[in-house]
Amino acid sequence: MRIAVSVFVLPLILTASISAAQGLLDSHFGAAAPHRGGCFHRDYSADHLARHPDQRVTSITLAPVPLDSPEGEIELNVMIRLRGGGVYSSLAYCSPSRATLACGMEGDAGTFTLTGAADSALLLTVGPHGISFEGDSEFIALEPDRGDDRVFLIPNVNADTCT
Repeated sequence: MRIAVSVFVLPLILTASISAAQGLLDSHFGAAAPHRGGCFHRDYSADHLARHPDQRVTSITLAPVPLDSPEGEIELNVMIRLRGGGVYSSLAYCSPSRATLACGMEGDAGTFTLTGAADSALLLTVGPHGISFEGDSEFIALEPDRGDDRVFLIPNVNADTCT
């Protein structure tokens, strides 16, 4: 009986999780997104940064790259600004995985997940090995076990913000 339940129930759970992730892709980056274009951006206030002195990121942007991605996937330009003004970016390739979007940074520069949040925002969670970015003259890494640069709540904003 247990085997029969496992054989029939587990595929249903996995299918529902993948459908939820595909729904996240459609609801946040597709035509159903509140602000068409799938732009997500957050500038952290001085007050927020004062309460989180170990947070280096002062702003973060997720912008879809207007290329033909394979069906069910999306390519994002991930940009961050750090205290002191350094600007860094990297490309990420995201696809549905369970109830999230699993994203890998270009060039094996780490992974992160995107999860839907209230008011059409996204929650970016840095993966177990961190994520790395390239700037004009150096690389930086956001590590999963140091500082306050591990989880980011990023609101959905007008697409003009990402251009």
